[in-house]
Amino acid sequence: MTAPLDARVAVVTDAIPAQTAATLTGLLRERAARTPDAIAYRWFDDDAGLWRAIDWHSVAREAARRQAVLKAEGLRAGDRIVTLLPNGLEWVLFDQAALGIGLVTVPLPPKSSRDFVRWAVERVGGRLLLVNAVQWMQLSELRRQLPPVLCVGTPPAETLPVKTLAERLPDHCPPLITDGGTSDLATIVFTSGTTGLPKGVMLSHWNLLSNAAAGLVREAVFPDDLFLSLLPLFHTLERTAGYYLPLMAGACVAFGRGPARLREDMEALSPTIVVTVPRVLERMVDALRSGGRVRRRLLALTSRIGYACFEHRQGRRAYPPGAILWPLLRALLPRRLRRTFGGRLRLVVCGGAPLAADTARTLIGLDVPIIQGYGLTEASPVVSVNALHDNDPDSVGRPLPGTEVRLCPDGELLVRGPGVMQGYWQEPDASVRAVDQDGWLHTGDLARLVEGRIHIVGRIKDIIVLSTGEKVHAAQLEQAITADPLFEQALVLGDRQPCLAALVVLAKTALPPSAARADPAATAGSADATRQDHLMSRLARRLAGFPEYAQVRKVIWLTEPWTVESDLLTHTMKARRGKILARYQTLIDQLYALPDDSQAKPSSDFVDSRARRDRRGHQRSGPASV
Repeated sequence: MTAPLDARVAVVTDAIPAQTAATLTGLLRERAARTPDAIAYRWFDDDAGLWRAIDWHSVAREAARRQAVLKAEGLRAGDRIVTLLPNGLEWVLFDQAALGIGLVTVPLPPKSSRDFVRWAVERVGGRLLLVNAVQWMQLSELRRQLPPVLCVGTPPAETLPVKTLAERLPDHCPPLITDGGTSDLATIVFTSGTTGLPKGVMLSHWNLLSNAAAGLVREAVFPDDLFLSLLPLFHTLERTAGYYLPLMAGACVAFGRGPARLREDMEALSPTIVVTVPRVLERMVDALRSGGRVRRRLLALTSRIGYACFEHRQGRRAYPPGAILWPLLRALLPRRLRRTFGGRLRLVVCGGAPLAADTARTLIGLDVPIIQGYGLTEASPVVSVNALHDNDPDSVGRPLPGTEVRLCPDGELLVRGPGVMQGYWQEPDASVRAVDQDGWLHTGDLARLVEGRIHIVGRIKDIIVLSTGEKVHAAQLEQAITADPLFEQALVLGDRQPCLAALVVLAKTALPPSAARADPAATAGSADATRQDHLMSRLARRLAGFPEYAQVRKVIWLTEPWTVESDLLTHTMKARRGKILARYQTLIDQLYALPDDSQAKPSSDFVDSRARRDRRGHQRSGPASV
């Protein structure tokens, strides 16, 4: 990062410049010195039934106590410690404690399987494993294959002995140590592993500091802001944008209690900033649309006029005639929705996956201040993001200050800047393939650049090439399909086949009781012709804007969702395409073996409703948007 960028951050937000902090723990040291009495974190105490808070001075002191515990383990600079801790204050305290003495943190999803934990620990040569009591109960059988374990909490007496934090914390210890340099390795973050074994992304202190500082230039954050933390801290988006960035700006972070308590937390805390993923926003829109006909019409009218007013404020259209109704409509729905969010929400940052245009337009039209961004772990992670005053929800915004982007001839997006990783842990060949000799990170994403904004088209590895030679970006179709609340999950397939097919997981609320209770393997692709026609009709409506060759002609419907536990989703909730296709390969082969007229006698395992759609005029065509 250049000095001018640091200066801009300081002027706009009075934040700590990255060069002043030098390291991530140096950031905490400086924050505790500047605003020692300001509230740093809030969390809900289940035993007391109330929200607790801690100031920055106390955060630094508690991190120093945990630093003493880590030093007592004989750990040295460069050693890796693996953490399975859930979101909360302890995650932050141990992260700061470890980084200050040169340790490398390796965060794993708290619900990781035993096999993955063992593999990851061996992969990085972990010297210490941090867990809570529940996790230790699940991992105790692996005790001989794990490094020393430190348990945050007290495991039940019947479990095997393990060192606990409470019995090792000193009453008094030296101040927080902040040794190290900006280029030192800070963390190893495993990728989601959608196409193979996860890779360990190596990120330095400067990678993460520079990314947070650039984010503050794009959209200011102030000391009186309150972040509601929803995403897991092992996810680099939450770690950078929801932890290091608020620390840099001096803002408070409240740890949410999960999706089931989201509305309750919003009303209780009145957050100003939320960092989230599309699925949360999609469910919000589904809930808004679940009312009666009058409510749905009012919602559609309000969001349409509200979005037109938003476009006018952004300078992209003339004053809309319907804007005269906006003050009245705004009082009916958007203001009530704003109260549901706590009344102070001023910024919602959405990333991690593409946000459906319909979802974005609906919520922005209801006065929800959403900006969408793009990034990947290898870039620390934010590459681009919109700003409230310069917001195009059809794009993922402009590159962050200090970040360069360009396109390869095949459309692949390349990124260069201070956030680009140091490489993959112990994978030099993969590192060279990912970051070329000129420092360009090959993202694997296909994109378009329009007036300085990035538009993500899809993943190179997700391109489907039909036997006709046409190329289809599966992610675009899947996003369009799952915008319909009937379809909880979708995977489009058809590589080297004459037409596209889709695996769709139906939402539980859309299933008849008999189907919801039945064995998923038995109900997959029921022979119910009425349901088949209904599904194909819904798919046709969702894909109406796509060209003829990009229409889904065959469908397999499922009732069992793809989950992390079944190994069909990554821990960042991305579909493991290869494993899903392998799971249902027999059904897929049978589906494509059917002749076009076989749908007159549908199989009990799948359905092809192409001919019925043709006869009823459901076949669609549209602009070449794929």
